[in-house]
Amino acid sequence: IVDTGTSLLVGPTTAMNTLLSTLNVNPGCTGTSTLPNIEFTISGQTLTLTPQIYVIKETTITGKTQCAAGIQGADTTMYILGDTFIRQF
Repeated sequence: IVDTGTSLLVGPTTAMNTLLSTLNVNPGCTGTSTLPNIEFTISGQTLTLTPQIYVIKETTITGKTQCAAGIQGADTTMYILGDTFIRQF
């Protein structure tokens, strides 16, 4: 499902936790540029998300930069491709 009302990539908890563990995004943003791409194949077309797209960088009120993957697990069997996916395509 492509959903403009969802901010993140959402999928089954086990699968998404495995992906998050594999990516291991550093909260301090170190090494972000060397993270792997994430590829989706939809109707035979490969769509690629780079770490510059799926890593969300935010600046705290104290001016510190923090990073997190725009990915979340949920109690579902479907995948929801939210804004993290949409902003690339």
